[in-house]
Amino acid sequence: MNTLPVNHEQKPFSLRLLLCNAALIFPVVFLYTVKSDTPVYFIITAILLLFAFFRKEFLPFKDRPIIYSITAALILTVFPDMLITIDDSRQGFFDLVIRSKLAIPFFCYLAALSCSFYPTPRRTGFTAACVLGALAICGDRFNAENMNNILLSFLDIPLRNFRLSYALGAIGTTIMLPLYLIFTNNTATRSGPHDKHSPRMKRFWFILCMLTLPFSGFIATKFYYNNESFIRFIEYHVLRMGMKRSRGYGKHTLSSTANLNVPLPRNRKQDFDQVLFRIKAPLPPGYLRTAVWQEYKSGVWFKKQNPPAPAQLTVSRKMEIVSYSSFTKNTDPLPKDLLKAELYLESLMTGGIIPVPGNLLQLDAVADSGEMTEDGIFTLKQWKNDGGCTLFYPQDDPDTAWQGGELTDFKNISEPLKKSLAPFIPRSQGKSSDRKKINALLYYFSKFTYTLDNINHTKTPDPLIYFLQNSQSGHCEFFATATVLLLRSQGIPARYVTGFICEEKSSYGDYYIVRTSHAHAWCEAYLRDEKKWITVDPTPQDTLRSLHRTRTGFKSLWDSVKQLYHQLFADIRRGYFAKAVIDAVSGLFSLLFRFLISIPGIILEITLILYCIWRWRKYIRKKMQETSTHSPGKKKLAAAWRDLEKKYRKTTGEIRPPHITLQQFYSGTPLEELCREYENLRYSPAEPDTEAVQAFIRKSKSNFNHTI
Repeated sequence: MNTLPVNHEQKPFSLRLLLCNAALIFPVVFLYTVKSDTPVYFIITAILLLFAFFRKEFLPFKDRPIIYSITAALILTVFPDMLITIDDSRQGFFDLVIRSKLAIPFFCYLAALSCSFYPTPRRTGFTAACVLGALAICGDRFNAENMNNILLSFLDIPLRNFRLSYALGAIGTTIMLPLYLIFTNNTATRSGPHDKHSPRMKRFWFILCMLTLPFSGFIATKFYYNNESFIRFIEYHVLRMGMKRSRGYGKHTLSSTANLNVPLPRNRKQDFDQVLFRIKAPLPPGYLRTAVWQEYKSGVWFKKQNPPAPAQLTVSRKMEIVSYSSFTKNTDPLPKDLLKAELYLESLMTGGIIPVPGNLLQLDAVADSGEMTEDGIFTLKQWKNDGGCTLFYPQDDPDTAWQGGELTDFKNISEPLKKSLAPFIPRSQGKSSDRKKINALLYYFSKFTYTLDNINHTKTPDPLIYFLQNSQSGHCEFFATATVLLLRSQGIPARYVTGFICEEKSSYGDYYIVRTSHAHAWCEAYLRDEKKWITVDPTPQDTLRSLHRTRTGFKSLWDSVKQLYHQLFADIRRGYFAKAVIDAVSGLFSLLFRFLISIPGIILEITLILYCIWRWRKYIRKKMQETSTHSPGKKKLAAAWRDLEKKYRKTTGEIRPPHITLQQFYSGTPLEELCREYENLRYSPAEPDTEAVQAFIRKSKSNFNHTI
């Protein structure tokens, strides 16, 4: 008796198969639901299982269904993660390294979606592997003894005894696993072609291996918890090693000296457009400090000898990812309305020093520890600079001067230098305030000129005196030095600060660019009557504006692409995988839109439109040339035959396929004679007679009804 071939895609609903898959998948989903106090994962998995078993057919093992299933699992994993916040105390160290709140739902959703495919041994093995992977990740230790569930309060007992719950779930899954594989494979064998040559020993060894899983899991768990500190040490360093990437050449470093006797480096002008770092912020950050200098002597600035030890920043570890931390100046509550700026290094090697505004309150970075000097210079230890750095500072304070430091350190000036500077102090009438004295100095320096050619450095004994008395021309270091010393000569505490000015807005992105040309020196002065520090920049403002102008063109577009790449990598380094994907997609669309509305984009659009018009006109011209090769008589014949065919189609409903000739299609029909006459006239080498053409047209019109 012959049997009909079995279609593997047919899928009769099987309640036994549904319960078997649910018994394998739901234990690990239940454990993670208890651990996270979030029923969303259980609900989504149940819906996916019901979707798989209420289908009329199995999904075919083809590229599209597999890709769509993986994509659906990714989407269902990422978007709830953006909306649901899991308490950090509910996660162990291994959870943080593996990112369990993404990995466990992803494995569970893949296992549920895989049930939509035909239960071949490979498919059931994949389902079992996903369940085992999720189960292994879910078992990390955390402080569950004194916890409560808010949404799922009826699961408090399994939560507080999570180790026992996990052990029961693992044992149940281990027992269910061989039964599941045997049952599903038998089901597939009954509904599909029978394999007569399958060895029996294969099943025996398979069952034996499954039975050894509980013992191996018990031994692995004991080893992990008995050597927990060592295992976590290895995990931590493996994670760090895996996040390394190669760095490019042409790096710049922060200067360790401030010497007016030395001319600027020769390549300084050549590297003016070299991007050092970028800052993504709603407003320009302005002055970013990297060094403060106290003592001046013969054109050279020195730092304080034997300074006090830097103060350690208060650290708050973020549990979303290993070693992602917040560093604050003190333990006081931070204001609510803070500006947030994301810093991404490009070609600047800082040695851990972070270019920040003087009113900074908090740093977020992947680092081990942080410290702050008494002059407001922030340094991070073991800072992973490819992860970027987030700066938080108040938005209601436009002045970025550092409000700290010993006033006596910034009053010192030698008596000979004070006497030499006395003639250059602007005279004021009566007793004026410190702010008026500062404004008088700014007005005095507005008459000077800015130049990068250090024409003062060869002059002795002090290039500063030559700058004030003779050249009245120099770069920012001379302007800042002169301001600091002239203010000290009047008893006003002042300090010499170096760093960068960040005010150049990118034309294609929502970020600001800091180049080599933006390295700067300025003054911070203490107002004795107002009891606060303020920023004083005597460098001509017209020069600064010209240096910080917004650049356009292809280089600016390419810079936006590089910024998007750095931002994507920094998000991944910090563990924000969903944010990295969303920022990358939105950034690309934003970049494309900005490019299309820019001048180069408009030029490209006009060029493409003109090219399309040119191609269309060329196509039309070619068609007209092809048509114009026929004589007027043959054109009339072709038009008459088209009308005749149109009437024939409307009457009979028959349409001639393009690959069939006229004689073949109309052979044996009433139009056979007219077709033969048309082809003789239409394709004859000679020009058809006008009377013959007119006769054919009359005949086709008058005889059509009779012939049909």
